[in-house]
Amino acid sequence: MLVKYEPVGPNGEWILTDQRTILYTAPQYTEEELLEMNGMWKAQGYYPKREFYEPDEIELASPTPDYRNLLQWEPAVLTDENGVAEITFEASDVNTEFIGIIETVDGTGLIGAQSFSFRVYR
Repeated sequence: MLVKYEPVGPNGEWILTDQRTILYTAPQYTEEELLEMNGMWKAQGYYPKREFYEPDEIELASPTPDYRNLLQWEPAVLTDENGVAEITFEASDVNTEFIGIIETVDGTGLIGAQSFSFRVYR
């Protein structure tokens, strides 16, 4: 049963009327506004598998400079019993600072992320 409340009593007190609806007068927010107000965001989603270019040993030995901006993509990394994994990769020939981003999802659906930076000098 729905009941309508209206402030019609003394001193602005709310009293019950016989009408059968609820009057909601609070502000209406969009999903984006609610997320921003609460310091939250929506994950863009994760791709289970995606192919990225990775040079082989012959291409790495070539005199042609390697200007990749994505150095490594590992869609499925398993950790040891201590939660540690090691990933090796070849850096590009761009003399700059790179930002590494690690994003993870465990077997129970928990997500995590970490970023780091490193500089390449050639």
